[in-house]
Amino acid sequence: MILPDVVVGSSDDRRLLPLIQVRLHGPRRSVPLTALVDSGAEQNVLAEELARFVGISLDDAEPVVIVGTGDHHLSGLRTEIELQLGRHRWTAPTIFCRDLNREGILGQAGFFAYFNVTFRYVREDMIIRRVRN
Repeated sequence: MILPDVVVGSSDDRRLLPLIQVRLHGPRRSVPLTALVDSGAEQNVLAEELARFVGISLDDAEPVVIVGTGDHHLSGLRTEIELQLGRHRWTAPTIFCRDLNREGILGQAGFFAYFNVTFRYVREDMIIRRVRN
């Protein structure tokens, strides 16, 4: 599966961000969301408001602290969720965070464990293939 990067910024200040659209499934509904494919992130991180919107209860979720660049700390709640990319659906450990400044980040444990990702910067795309056991 080849998914193009989304180009963000003006032609003078062009940045390529590896953004893809996945679907979050919950008990009440499912919703598409745009997420950053981040090989440096250990975990998936999604905006907490998405959990409420699709009906995912965070009452029994594990409280965690995310430590980012510059020793920046964010509080979150980790639980298992259902995600879908194309026709591939999987259960992924994911942290829901109130202070996330984007819809989502796909990291090592919740995305790269299920997909092989090749970033091709010069071609301005990435290749995502499901891991086959």
